[in-house]
Amino acid sequence: MKLYNKTKCPDGILKPLLIAAGKSVGARTTRVVVKVTQTHLQRRMSSGVACQQPFVYSWHLRNLKGRRNQKRFGTGEEPPLGKLIETDGGWIEIRLPAKGTFGNLGPLEQVEYFYEVAQHEWGHIRDYQQRTFRVSPRTPSGRRIRHDDRIEEQRADAYVDEAKKLHRIDDLILDLAVWLEG
Repeated sequence: MKLYNKTKCPDGILKPLLIAAGKSVGARTTRVVVKVTQTHLQRRMSSGVACQQPFVYSWHLRNLKGRRNQKRFGTGEEPPLGKLIETDGGWIEIRLPAKGTFGNLGPLEQVEYFYEVAQHEWGHIRDYQQRTFRVSPRTPSGRRIRHDDRIEEQRADAYVDEAKKLHRIDDLILDLAVWLEG
């Protein structure tokens, strides 16, 4: 797994947890790109998205909105494309809650939800890898059906429900919860 960590959380805490989430739903984790960002303070829950792409540019995973890059590329000049990374099925972007913003949930519940979101997105990657991803049909008026009623979302939720319980996962969840609380 190629991890692009845009948070202050150490890679040593995030990477094993994300790999365990992928393996628990049966996805191949070696050549998948995972970008971890932080939620906004208003939105305290984790969320994620999985994209089916055989290649991703490394510049897409960097933050080009920084002050230094705005000065450098603010003249209309295009930013460099960077390195082309081959993926196995696609890539994932997942958002980690900000430190100290837990709302009604405690840090342990937030991390458990983060893990379930990661499993859900890895479920989409599993479908991409096995070429079994089916897109839900649109309504007669051309609109997409409700998110929870889509075939692909129900299938990813089923993967989370059937996920294998890995032996070290409780320790990994606890490590991230301690880091978030501190």
